[in-house]
Amino acid sequence: MFKKGPAQLIMARSFGENAAIDETVYECELLRYEKRSECIYLLLKEDMLTEISQDALYRCRLEENDTLCEVIGCIRERYCSEEGNILEFKIENGVYLVNGEQNIK
Repeated sequence: MFKKGPAQLIMARSFGENAAIDETVYECELLRYEKRSECIYLLLKEDMLTEISQDALYRCRLEENDTLCEVIGCIRERYCSEEGNILEFKIENGVYLVNGEQNIK
C-alpha cells in the first residue's frame, strides 16, 4: 500500500501526566509497510530518537501515488540499527487523505 518515500511525524496527543505536546515536525523516510500488523517503519532523519515519546499519539503524513495521506497511531518501538534510528509506528485509525496541502518535499 505505502511505498518508500518521505514522511513527517507530528505529535497529536500526549498521555503522560502533565506532559506537553511536542510541536516538532520530525522528518522521516518510510522504509516499509507491513499490512498484516498495520505497522509502518520509519527512518528518523534527525538524531532525536529519545525525544520521540512512546506515550503519545502521533499523526504521520506520507505520500501515496502523489496524494498526501495521514495515518494516526503510536510508536510501538524505537531503536538504532544499521539503517539508522528506526521507529515502528502502529496505525490505529486507518488512512485519511489530506486536502488543500502541498505534498511533502
